[in-house]
Amino acid sequence: MLPKVLHDAGRRVDDQDMTRSSVTIVIPVWNAAETTKTCLAALRVTLAPDDQVVVVDNGSQDETPGLLAAQPWIDVVTHEENRGFAAGCNAGAALARHPIVIFLNNDTIPTQGWIEGLIAPFTDPGVGATGPMSNFVSGPQLIEDPAYQPRTIEDIAAYADGLRLRAAGRTSETTRLVGFCLAVRTSVFSELGGFDESFGVGGCEDDDLCHRIRFAGWRLLIVEDTFVHHLGHQTFQVNDVDWFALQEENLDRLRAKLAGTPPVSFVVLCGREPVPLIATLVGIQDTMGSLPYDVVLLVADRESIEEVLVGVGGACVVDVPPGLPEERVWQIGHHTAKGLRRAMIRAGEAVHVDALQRLLDADPRTTLPVSIGAVMPSSPETAELTAPTRPTAPPQVPRAAAEAPDPKVLYLDLMQRCLLNTIYEDPAQDPWSERRFDPAKRAGGLDWPSQAHTMIGERRMANLRFAVETVLAGGVPGDLIETGVWRGGACIYMRAILRAYGVTDRRVFVADSFEGLPPPDPEKYPADAGDRHYTYTPLAVSLDEVRSNFAKYDLLDDQVVFLKGWFKDTLPAAPVDRLAVLRMDGDMYESTMDALGALYDKVVAGGFVIVDDYALPGCRKAVGDFRRDHGITEAIIPIDQMGAYWRIQR
Repeated sequence: MLPKVLHDAGRRVDDQDMTRSSVTIVIPVWNAAETTKTCLAALRVTLAPDDQVVVVDNGSQDETPGLLAAQPWIDVVTHEENRGFAAGCNAGAALARHPIVIFLNNDTIPTQGWIEGLIAPFTDPGVGATGPMSNFVSGPQLIEDPAYQPRTIEDIAAYADGLRLRAAGRTSETTRLVGFCLAVRTSVFSELGGFDESFGVGGCEDDDLCHRIRFAGWRLLIVEDTFVHHLGHQTFQVNDVDWFALQEENLDRLRAKLAGTPPVSFVVLCGREPVPLIATLVGIQDTMGSLPYDVVLLVADRESIEEVLVGVGGACVVDVPPGLPEERVWQIGHHTAKGLRRAMIRAGEAVHVDALQRLLDADPRTTLPVSIGAVMPSSPETAELTAPTRPTAPPQVPRAAAEAPDPKVLYLDLMQRCLLNTIYEDPAQDPWSERRFDPAKRAGGLDWPSQAHTMIGERRMANLRFAVETVLAGGVPGDLIETGVWRGGACIYMRAILRAYGVTDRRVFVADSFEGLPPPDPEKYPADAGDRHYTYTPLAVSLDEVRSNFAKYDLLDDQVVFLKGWFKDTLPAAPVDRLAVLRMDGDMYESTMDALGALYDKVVAGGFVIVDDYALPGCRKAVGDFRRDHGITEAIIPIDQMGAYWRIQR
């Protein structure tokens, strides 16, 4: 047991150069005054001047009320009785005045730099929550180090400093973070409804919250260079609570909650016309049949569609404030939805059944919200109807095993496995994959295969197929292009999709230097300063090799057009009139901006813009700068932890 010291642990760091964002820290307590005293003393010296600390006293009967009253630097919320961990955290978060709230157990001992480490990943707009490494925690956040035997606070601080050096800047994505120390975007926590207070005294409410954060499309990251010491179960022990029995009871409660949750929520962006909304809602109902689902209607003008809203039972209606960016509108819908997955669709669109099926087949813990809208079919016979008639044989979701599978589906599924080489499982050649095949990394597009013809992974392959099939089904005109092709796998897949559907009037443009990436030009493009992609020889694949790869699949023909050279030289003069799909995989700010500048205006309404490397800072900044400068407001939809896309609505 560590000594109960730090009663005069020193001044706050008011006079240091604190440039990070301020945070709110919420600490629920229930008796265990000495434990709380040690935690607060350790915490205080790590704070910046504007940080807020809220301690929620959950009905303590020991010295805790007096201890808290003697701390003028904290805000105190007092409950007359113990309302449970979740309720305590919710009460504290309700007072949060900063964009990040950190929930911290009172049996922890934080050290300098812990806050900076936890909040650093939030510069990525897709991150919803983070958690540290610890000596006492379940799951991948645990550091099992027999040599870690601290006797003083200084020992803990030294260990934390050492980890910060060894793992500097390293994070890993996860589906679960433990609530002993959990940083969350305050707006996300609030709009998701906070912790579920039905979990009582404590246990599994953090698992439940992480599920809901993930279902809404946010990433969870373990911050591997940040360490918080955790004593573990101190409050339960002091209050004589059988934490194991409580945990088992709440695990059953969590399983029951998940079992009763609809498999999918349809988040519908409503317009101001009732007929398109009716058509879309009818399409959803026909597609789902008797299967459970949830509907969230995002409404900007209630009055114009009031008749429809009155007749829609069970749907959740969200009033959208005027002038709110569309990306934020979708986000509110994802937070309001209750299903395990989020299917995005606009009023007037039909349900793209294959896209919905892929969503339903995916693990909800790792699945981001997906657009499943397709162009509504029409014909001279139905054009004058007030709404499309229901199909006589609605698709079944989930898809039943068919006696005669569609050959197109079989062909394209096999093509994907071949292009990713998940059949023969070739080892990776990048330095971080230990020269072995890792199915999780290959699925996520997080390795450089030694033999496979693409490195974009299963989810980005599925997204590309969804985009091409959607424009074909909807009659969206235009060719297909990828800028930055490596071994050509994504372009080969696009050509295979055209072949599968018998399309002969569209071309696939294959644009690349075929010599790797260019050296950065930091004077012209500061965001690329220090970029080393040009030094990675595995990224340089010759034109002859890419042509040979097309030929191996019998897909090298006059519908494939190669554009060899730097994007700034080839793309402005490319023989492209209209594009239905623009896929960019240039990694850098310069490459991304060159592609957008030359090709974006050629993407037609209903077309797709796909950004493979959106997670890379230079690429993401180029996309943000271009969208800002051109007034682009369509929502950016994440694909996986690397890629994203949007669909043009102009």
